[in-house]
This record gives sequence, structure tokens and C-alpha cells, in this order.
Amino acid sequence: MAPAAPSCTALGPSAPADTVKDLIELFVRHFILSMPGAKKTSTAPHTIPDLVHYTVRDRRSVSYGAAFEQPVKAAPQGGYTTPARQALADYAATINRLLGTRHLVTHGHTGTTAKPIKDLGTHHTSFDDLATACATAATASHHA
Repeated sequence: MAPAAPSCTALGPSAPADTVKDLIELFVRHFILSMPGAKKTSTAPHTIPDLVHYTVRDRRSVSYGAAFEQPVKAAPQGGYTTPARQALADYAATINRLLGTRHLVTHGHTGTTAKPIKDLGTHHTSFDDLATACATAATASHHA
């Protein structure tokens, strides 16, 4: 059962770190499991994400959309999931090489594979663990 949402009346520059952390954690959990309206009537609408990756930086955000500028080709044994994961991991490694890791607070991932994926940071065992770690890192970097 998810914890009750903290009161929004205390938010601002002096918001308690625990309140901010709780709100970030709730947002991440709900974002991962949200289902856009158009998806509700499509094929397999209740499929959960195969992979969730987060990055916390103390500067600007970075999009990994360019990881899929070239179409992902099916693996020799079939399927697109494994090559798509690899394309994302390869692009993350490229971004970290280009930007360096000085402003990278933390990064991590979880998904249907139990194996850690190199270059995507800490492997978490569940969406809940990932949400907690993401919120903790974001709060620590913001209130440090």
C-alpha cells in the first residue's frame, strides 16, 4: 500500500526534505505505472515497462532519445527488447563519456531482467526500490 500523499501546503524553498522526498517518490511510482488514455484500448494495455532508467544530475537534464535515432533491429533469435536495452545502455555510456560524470549524482535502473545492465547505473530489484533511490538522490543533491 502506498503511503498517503504529504500535504502540499508546506512546499517551497523551506519545504522539509522528507516531504520533498516523499513527493518525488510518489511521482516516480505513479509515472512508471501510469497508463495514458489512448493506451487503455490498445493491444496489451496493462503491460508494465520492461526497463526504467533514471539519472540525477546537479546540472541540466539530458535526453536519451537519440539512442533510437537508428531503428533497433530484431535480435537473431527474435525480439526487440534486448537490442533496445543495449542501444540505451550504449548511448548512456556515450553521454557519460562526453559530459563526464562530475555532475552525475547517481543513476540506476530496473526492469524485467534480473541482471544489471552495464552503463545504466545501480541495478534495483523493483520499481519501489528504484523510486526510493531516485527520490533519495534527488533530495540529497537538492538540499545538500
